[in-house]
Amino acid sequence: MARAKKKQPRRKPAGFSILNAAESYAYLAIITEGAMSGSPAEVLFGEKDVRSGLNQSAVYNNAALGSYSSKDTSGFVPISLSDIAAEPGVALAAIQGNLMRTGKDVIVKSFFTGITFKFGKKLMRSQISNINRNLMRPIFGRAVRL
Repeated sequence: MARAKKKQPRRKPAGFSILNAAESYAYLAIITEGAMSGSPAEVLFGEKDVRSGLNQSAVYNNAALGSYSSKDTSGFVPISLSDIAAEPGVALAAIQGNLMRTGKDVIVKSFFTGITFKFGKKLMRSQISNINRNLMRPIFGRAVRL
């Protein structure tokens, strides 16, 4: 008679990794800079400064038309969630213009960010393990790691 399969022990969730959170924030910053021309904090907490119709801001007009130069940042206002809630058509047109203009840069930056974090984690594996073992685990237990 065949032996019954032994149940595999359940693995506990790995917990929170500070390096993975930093990598995720780097991707978020790249995407918000490319799409909305601001940091994640500016996008979340920025002022409502978009206008519709003929009074629309020239900055948003230029971004939507794709004529805004990525080198010139004078007078440029990042798009915030308040702008999207107030005037979705205008803000989404500006986001579309920004992505058309900076899409290639976003892709390249994201690609190199992934390579950098992967290479850095492999290169610093022994140092990260040492910090986790001697600092993080005694303070936070197994829930938080570097």
